[in-house]
Amino acid sequence: MPLLLDSLAPGCDSYLWTLPPIQPEVVQAWSYKGTMRSFKWGSGGVVKSRSAFGAHRTPEAFYDLLEQGASRGVYRPSSYASFFHNRYHAPAASGPARRAMAWVVPGGWEALLIPKGNHSGHWYRYDIRSAYLWALFAGLPDPKSYQYTERVSLTRDGCYVMDVRRNPAAPYPYSAGGVWPVLRDEIDLYGLTGKLRYGITWRQNMPSDDMVKEIMSWPFWKEIARAYWGQWLATAPTDCTSYDGKCNRTNRWQLPPMRANPIWAHVILSRVRARLFEATRLGRVARVYVDNVIIDSPLPTGDNPGAWRLEAEYDGIKVEHLHRITSLGVVLYAAA
Repeated sequence: MPLLLDSLAPGCDSYLWTLPPIQPEVVQAWSYKGTMRSFKWGSGGVVKSRSAFGAHRTPEAFYDLLEQGASRGVYRPSSYASFFHNRYHAPAASGPARRAMAWVVPGGWEALLIPKGNHSGHWYRYDIRSAYLWALFAGLPDPKSYQYTERVSLTRDGCYVMDVRRNPAAPYPYSAGGVWPVLRDEIDLYGLTGKLRYGITWRQNMPSDDMVKEIMSWPFWKEIARAYWGQWLATAPTDCTSYDGKCNRTNRWQLPPMRANPIWAHVILSRVRARLFEATRLGRVARVYVDNVIIDSPLPTGDNPGAWRLEAEYDGIKVEHLHRITSLGVVLYAAA
């Protein structure tokens, strides 16, 4: 089937940066949280967005990406995560496990930890190498052994929903308090207190070697490693709409998020969060942002996933807001 970039025609597959409104001859469309993700022509062909493929922006690079996917059975990818999930089929989490945790899983840690203004001295910016790939190395809870419980006992590994008391010394989201999922280890690590409501426990972990091997088998594995876990967190349904080919809706339904596993997503995020929290004990941290820190003390670096990588050094910093921290003086070092 013909493939078009940045243009569309009935009967052809297309990838566009921004999808247009529903067109004549469209018979089905899919959207997620109110944003249309793709639609299908009655004469064949699917139109998708390529905004998720930022590392393959040129036509040549994008065509090469699609060819690599097709050679291994991945067709019409929606994001870099498609190259993982279309080949590695993880055991599904049960409906009760998905529903129990879906509404409370927090995102990454993003925070200013010092006041706005000028701060003298030597500052370093580090990131965690391939943070979300590294977070996979230790394995994941086995979904086949998940068990919902309202009799909370911290003698078993589990992810518990907790009314967390405010704790400024803890990382996001626990610093402000509220109802959040916590792993048993996080309660001790961050000194969390509060009332435990219910939880999902598990009897065993499953190895992740096959997942890591699949991610690393692609030339663009770094992009996949940043994206693969997002579908475990995507717990909202996909909205499906059928059309009569004249832009008139004829039916609507929803597809449940069958790949959702909020417990896995929380485990991955919690390991990265804990790595960042370690840095706060080694120096004065100006900012934490997803997988990097700005700190006034040097950290040990390395080349393997999970090791710190020095990105820049500053002779003093000016803090304006979370997304704008600049050097007061000379930038002493900036990674290529």
